[in-house]
Amino acid sequence: IESTAMSHLCEGLSSTLRVLNLSGSILGTEGTRHLATVLRGSHALTDLDLGGCGIKGTSMSHLCEGLSTLSTLRVLNLSYSSLGTEETRHLVIALKGSTTLSRLLLQVCNIDGTALPHLLEGISTIPTLSVLDLCGNSLGSEGARHLANYSNNENLRSKSDTYTYTCRSRQSESREDPCQDVHKKLLQAKGWSA
Repeated sequence: IESTAMSHLCEGLSSTLRVLNLSGSILGTEGTRHLATVLRGSHALTDLDLGGCGIKGTSMSHLCEGLSTLSTLRVLNLSYSSLGTEETRHLVIALKGSTTLSRLLLQVCNIDGTALPHLLEGISTIPTLSVLDLCGNSLGSEGARHLANYSNNENLRSKSDTYTYTCRSRQSESREDPCQDVHKKLLQAKGWSA
């Protein structure tokens, strides 16, 4: 779906829609604005898949305005979006106070060691989050440190044994990948299995 068709699609979406998969669509700023309007009127949406939509900048800001009103969202896939520090802040504000989100998929979102602390601080307040997927981001050593600190967060420690942590940086093929080392340490410290 391209940006120009998004307004027509959004006109036909029901407020009782439970699953919306727009993965791979080219939403653009206008299309994302229309989607945000639909999200604000949604009363039942549980799964939103925007993977591969390449959402960034102003589009992310518009999307987050709509996300902030979703009280039933369980799964959010924003993989292949561009989440710099500012976009990550918008996302964190939008998800703050969520009591239903269980899966946050952020593969290949250009999240680096600078944006990661904002993300981790924000999601630490989501009691239902059980899956955080950061595969393909360039977290580096700084990001690895932030992940290690996050693992010591009281909210995370009190979660069930089924918490899944996924992190594989773009350098995962090399033996010097800091995320792999942190991943192993987190699993060992928490008694989780890979």
